[in-house]
Amino acid sequence: MIVQIFGKKYLYCLGTLENSLTAAKNRRMFGSALIDFQVTQFKLAEMATELDAARLLVYRSAWMADHMKVDSRKESSMAKYYACETAQKVIDEAVQLYGGLGIVKRQRVEFLYRAIRALRMVEGTTEIQKLTIARQILKEHGIALRP
Repeated sequence: MIVQIFGKKYLYCLGTLENSLTAAKNRRMFGSALIDFQVTQFKLAEMATELDAARLLVYRSAWMADHMKVDSRKESSMAKYYACETAQKVIDEAVQLYGGLGIVKRQRVEFLYRAIRALRMVEGTTEIQKLTIARQILKEHGIALRP
């Protein structure tokens, strides 16, 4: 299930990264293409790196669920949490790269900005994922919560 949920977010983000590259090549600022500025290159590098890290967390969680006889709730929640936050961040950065066009209806990036918000709630909110992670960490260390 986690791979299916992540897959949709990941595809959205990959498309967003591709669209961001195109927007940065085509958008001009101060007489130069946006892609020529280091800050833009840094944003693209961060987007790609965070997407890859999220993908690897999901793969690890899925592998643990399939191949190990251990409770992988913590890893699953970590993957869901990080993938959701990464998707939101990547799409938010894309809106920034698009500038004013990033919030215009009928723009792909504007649609994704709204769509990712709904997807972030499908498998539990960020707070629920953090709570699951924290409780599993406490359990692993033999720390009991008061009822």
